[in-house]
Amino acid sequence: MMDDTMTDNVFSFKNDEFFGFIHTLVGQQIVDILKFQSITSTQSLIRYPNIFDIFNMECSEHDFLSIRKKSCLELDDGQFIVKVGLLNNLNYLLDFLKQEQNKISDDNYMDVDSNLTFDLINKNPLLKNLVLWYQRIGSEGVTNTNKNGFLIDFINTITNNLTKSRNYFRYSDKIKDFALSLYILGGKLTYEFIRLNIPGSLPSLTMLSTLILNSNLKISEAEFRFEQLQKHFKSLNLQYAFGSEDATGVIKKIKYDSITNKFIGFPTPLDHGVPIKEYYHTDSLDTLKLWFNSIDKASLLNVHMIQPVQSTTQNTIPSPFLLSAYGIDNTATANDILQRWWYIFNQCLQRNIRIIGFATDADAKYVRAMRLMSGFFASLPNFPVHQHQQAFTVKLKSRWPWFFLREQQLLLFFQDATHLATKWRNRLLSSTAELRLGDQSISINHLYSIIDNAKFTKIDHDLTKSDINPKDRQNFSSCVKLTSDDLFNILKDNVDTQGTLIYLQMLKMIIMAYVEKKTTIAA
Repeated sequence: MMDDTMTDNVFSFKNDEFFGFIHTLVGQQIVDILKFQSITSTQSLIRYPNIFDIFNMECSEHDFLSIRKKSCLELDDGQFIVKVGLLNNLNYLLDFLKQEQNKISDDNYMDVDSNLTFDLINKNPLLKNLVLWYQRIGSEGVTNTNKNGFLIDFINTITNNLTKSRNYFRYSDKIKDFALSLYILGGKLTYEFIRLNIPGSLPSLTMLSTLILNSNLKISEAEFRFEQLQKHFKSLNLQYAFGSEDATGVIKKIKYDSITNKFIGFPTPLDHGVPIKEYYHTDSLDTLKLWFNSIDKASLLNVHMIQPVQSTTQNTIPSPFLLSAYGIDNTATANDILQRWWYIFNQCLQRNIRIIGFATDADAKYVRAMRLMSGFFASLPNFPVHQHQQAFTVKLKSRWPWFFLREQQLLLFFQDATHLATKWRNRLLSSTAELRLGDQSISINHLYSIIDNAKFTKIDHDLTKSDINPKDRQNFSSCVKLTSDDLFNILKDNVDTQGTLIYLQMLKMIIMAYVEKKTTIAA
């Protein structure tokens, strides 16, 4: 039996020490074969382990013939094969040496790696902070690990990918979902800016396009995705929803969609208020020329969203659903809008989704459609929607003298309250509108005078010129500043600014009625 000191120095053995080690481990016969070939050290054996190859050679030397006779069996055809016992002994010897070599390599690697890691951590604050952070979340248990799950996945993705060739970059499902969200919310330039500045963190645009195609996220122009909407509501286990519709300005341009084989960018024609899907589809160059020469490009993108209404048992607001989007030229009428809402309402109802109402901005044709549908000082004599079997009754505890809606309603209508407040503000800031209240002028110049007046400081009115910048049309925070009591007191002291004071007081009432959550409903 060998002691530990012998195995520790096995790779330095030579001559008698080496042969003694071999004899102890596998016997004298292997020793004789090694001596005949002048393999006198462990290193020499490792470099040439095929010690039985010599028996295939032709040699008439007496010592060679004697060793071959002891070590091999001669076949009838004159060939020699090494005895199985010797083969096993050699394999055992070589395996033993390999194990000892691996032990030494592992020990050396651990020593070098531990020193290397220690040096790296000391030289790189990022590594040091990462180690401390991983230790902290590890000590705080599973809850905190789950809380930081995405961040851990993000860091692991970057570090794993940076050690590989770009062709072998890999991304988890969490990272792919994050990449899609970032691309949708931030756009192509934002996505590429982040991806290129954080190597290995996000998939390439090519991979992202493949993900979009495979995930059925691509939407065709003017397609109403009612089937996907139904699946969305089934997954949420909800039934009620609000619809919304709005248009936003876009750059006028025509693009060809190779997937649907149609042209995008022309205003979509309407059939009873509903956009016609894939209308601009042609294989004729003459037809395409006719479209370009006779039809203007769409200046607006009309978007329909569906917002699920959360149940009383849910704590989070469900995510909205994009129902449809298409180019328009702002020529639709209130009647078109009515028919389109009616189409959406019925299609959803067939899929067990009850649209409670619609929300949009205060464009004249939308307001007209709302008034007609709700019977607010307008009516549809040939279309009594309030008699629909899905209609509900608005029951009031007491009679509100200012409430003029009929009790039976099929749909409710809302406008974005923040939008309502900013529109009221923007009218005041308009350079073309001249507002008067009786003989009193309502003017932005009254506010400029207060800001420029050395008698007042910003502490007195809390206004800056950016708050009354006409170009900043969605600045709701300025609406709050314009309705402060301090500003009202300054306007109240000047007899020439009473019209502006009343106008801003009305803005405050709008905010109180539609925006502030603390406002209660009168009984």
